[in-house]
Amino acid sequence: MMEDKKSILIKPFSKPCNARVEIPGSKSISNRALILSSMCHAEVELNGLLISEDVDLMRDALTTLGITIQQDGNSCKIKGTGGIIPKKECSINVGNAGTIARFLTCLLASQKNGIYSMDGTEAMRKRPMLELMNCLGNLGAVIEYQKDYGCFPFSFQSNGFKSNKIIICIINNFAFCVSTGRVYKFVSIFFLYILLNLPFSLLM
Repeated sequence: MMEDKKSILIKPFSKPCNARVEIPGSKSISNRALILSSMCHAEVELNGLLISEDVDLMRDALTTLGITIQQDGNSCKIKGTGGIIPKKECSINVGNAGTIARFLTCLLASQKNGIYSMDGTEAMRKRPMLELMNCLGNLGAVIEYQKDYGCFPFSFQSNGFKSNKIIICIINNFAFCVSTGRVYKFVSIFFLYILLNLPFSLLM
């Protein structure tokens, strides 16, 4: 085996091992946990969050929106606001984080009388958001795109969800329907042009 900085020599155990290993947190789960915690009606403590740019961006975005977060290393305490965002007018940078782009956009669109502007990196500006934004528009959001149609940057006026029935085309990206379903308590999602595995849909 060549000795260099990119190589790690892994030797198999020669006898039974009794040890405890702490694995790094997941970026995807960490950001979902932060969103869900902010929607609770009490203080939530999260441990084992991944230390990464995307998680930092999510935490910064929630703080900018008026959510109180106390961070201590890879742990933090979030004072949930019951799904009500304190600040009704705000600009958010999602960076290149898809979880922020999808989940936070849905949470903001569910607010009443809000005005929000969202943008991201050049790479994020090339990622399509049209399926999700059309869905949120049908639910009551008034959306204005600053550059390419269906992409970041955009601003929108949120009027709360006017219906609990969501019709969304998910040919291109199933994650959009998962994002929308998580921020509304009682929702029926109608899928167009796809045969979905029922048990998986129930776990969304």
